[in-house]
Amino acid sequence: MSAAAPAVVRPLHPQPLEEKPLQGLFLEHRLDRRAAGGAPFIYTNFLASLDGRIAVEGADTGRLGVPRAIANDDDWRLFQELAAQAEVVAVSGQFLRPGADKPLAERVPLDARHPDLAPWRQAAGLSPQPALLVVSGRLDLDFDAIAAFDRPLYIATGDAAAGPARARAEQAGAEVWTCGAGARVDGGQLRAALGRGGFGSVYVVAGPQVLHTLMVADALDRLYLTQAHCLLGGRNYQALVEGDGLPSGACFELAELYYQAPRGQGLGQQFAVFDRRRAA
Repeated sequence: MSAAAPAVVRPLHPQPLEEKPLQGLFLEHRLDRRAAGGAPFIYTNFLASLDGRIAVEGADTGRLGVPRAIANDDDWRLFQELAAQAEVVAVSGQFLRPGADKPLAERVPLDARHPDLAPWRQAAGLSPQPALLVVSGRLDLDFDAIAAFDRPLYIATGDAAAGPARARAEQAGAEVWTCGAGARVDGGQLRAALGRGGFGSVYVVAGPQVLHTLMVADALDRLYLTQAHCLLGGRNYQALVEGDGLPSGACFELAELYYQAPRGQGLGQQFAVFDRRRAA
């Protein structure tokens, strides 16, 4: 059997161009160089179906997860390129709750299936792996997993999470930041803490509630969105953002758009890059 042809995409915006390789598409953005004025550059990424599902209930697990019908290697490659440019990757507390199906270090690495990314980080002057930031209002975490983690780990929480849980997290080796009142993290305080920590590029893969936290504080700079050309339906699912209505909405400007035709038995999809629109 002959090897599959390299994945390609067709640029549609800002102007239609000839096809180009998918590999390296987002590395060209140099997100590690976009911090300005002491504030980090914060970006996030989602994979969604045409009907807006980013997570659906698994028939075998009963838990919400990335829909198997739209998960694909090309989207994962671009996910990895975004991670490769991050000084820190932010995840939700569910990554560190007891009973997780994988050790933490295996859940948020640069994937060894993409061996070009480690040399890319080295050439960019970045650490071999990004640090990890866990956003958790309750600190109901697996402290043994914290102690076993193999790189810097930070936890952002509210001021209600004081006492034994905070002390155990710190004793296990995490640096705990208070970034809000009560049990919730405030997006503006989180952004400020990241700046004080010296982080310039922050990749948020923490889900729809954390996205809402960032948007309320206008603390997100860029949104990457893969839209798979597939309808999923279902009654139990997650959409891009969850929470109360955002004041006056939250507008973005389309910066780049790419189309990928179906490959083999796969789906067609488009890769969009949106920059936050802010008042002058």
